[in-house]
Amino acid sequence: MAKDDKKLEKEAKKLEKKEAEKLAKKASKKSDEKLDKKVDEKKKDKKKKVKKDDAVETVKKKKEKTKKESKKDDSDKKKKAKKKKVKK
Repeated sequence: MAKDDKKLEKEAKKLEKKEAEKLAKKASKKSDEKLDKKVDEKKKDKKKKVKKDDAVETVKKKKEKTKKESKKDDSDKKKKAKKKKVKK
């Protein structure tokens, strides 16, 4: 009977080890998934920020271009006005 008890104890320990390993794998898998999610979220946030920054840059460039065009138009109008005065 003592031998049988020892065998049963060994088997129980083996089973406990296997269960512990399974639980550890599940836990590490879940934590890996959580980390992956966080990394993905950070990447998405970065992409959004880059897109937002690009949009801001585009708007600034358009405003600058519009200002330059309006200044050019103003200077062209002044030149035309001077030419008209000179002709008179």
